[in-house]
Formats: sequence, structure tokens, C-alpha cells
Amino acid sequence: TSALLYLEQYKDQPTAAIRKVKSSIKVLREYVEAARQQARGESQTGTFAVNQQIAQLKRVVLPLARQAGVQLTFSSDVDCQLYGDPVKFQQVVANLIVNAIEAYGHDDPLTKLIKPVRVNIQNCGDCFTIDIADWGQGIKPSQIGRIFEPFYTTKSQAGHGLGIGLAIVKQYVTNDFNGSISVRSGSRQGTVFSISIPTI
Repeated sequence: TSALLYLEQYKDQPTAAIRKVKSSIKVLREYVEAARQQARGESQTGTFAVNQQIAQLKRVVLPLARQAGVQLTFSSDVDCQLYGDPVKFQQVVANLIVNAIEAYGHDDPLTKLIKPVRVNIQNCGDCFTIDIADWGQGIKPSQIGRIFEPFYTTKSQAGHGLGIGLAIVKQYVTNDFNGSISVRSGSRQGTVFSISIPTI
């Protein structure tokens, strides 16, 4: 992840806080990799409660955000059900949240600067929507049309992040959940990813 790349320059002078950030990123990578293996080896397609999946994600991403100096907030819990694979659902949301956390680039995780990431969850009756917003570096206009392409990355170094990429995020949302995903962004103006999935 971008945070891990940044922290490498401090490898000869580790602090407790930096070690915690590295440890949290490692835990999240292991969590997502376990989810990927589970999804590959065994289909879990069925009906699941959104609030239960979000509650599980919070236990992982809230400590990570806090230790990276990011103020991660969830607007509300929703009481609705979706049809699909809950593991893939968690992968989608976790990937977008981590991308939002990393959108603040190489800022010192110990800085006092407020770095918000907001997850707005709504049940609109026949659809479930989730907006994940950050006020970080943003995506350049020349990049935004390509971010859902396979193997395309806006990150300066490959091999980091959660591994599933935005192309697979879009595939899961559209093919597995019959939903849609869109993005609004501007350089240095932040980014909002919006997902809409039919409820049952």
C-alpha cells in the first residue's frame, strides 16, 4: 500500500506508531487474501444482511484508518438484504475504503491534519447505495476514464494495495450483484465512489 511505501523510509528508526500502522496493513492484506481464497474455493452465493457484513468490516478498517491518521466515519447501519456472495461484497467495500485511506498519499500518519473518509450507506427501498468519499489527492482527468480497466493503476508502484483492483471491483458489482458503480473525482479535490445494488 502507499502507506507502507511511505513508512519504508523510516525503517531504520521505527516507532511504536509506525509499527502499528505496518501491522494493521498486514492484517488487512491477510484478511482480504483469506476472503479471496474463500471466494475462489467455495461459492457462498445467497441472501445476506448488509449490516452484519459492514460490522465485520468496521472491526478491521477502523483501527487501520485510525493508525494511518485518517478519520473514517460510517453514516449509519442499514437493515436490508442483498443477494450474492458476502465475501465478494466485503472485498468490494474494503478495497474502496483502503483506496480512500491511501488517497492522502505520503502524508505523515502521525500528523494532526484531519484526513476524513466518509462511508454513507442508504437503503432506498428497492436498492442499497454506498458512497465512499475522501478529500485526498483525487484522480486526474486523464486517468479517470481508465481506472476500471484491467491492470490499470494510478499508483506509482505496482504490487501494492489489496490485489483485486478496480476492474474486479466493477466486475463483482455489475456481474455478481447486478449493480452499478461510478466515480467522481478531480485532482486535489477528492474522490467519491458510488455503488448501487438491488435489494431483495
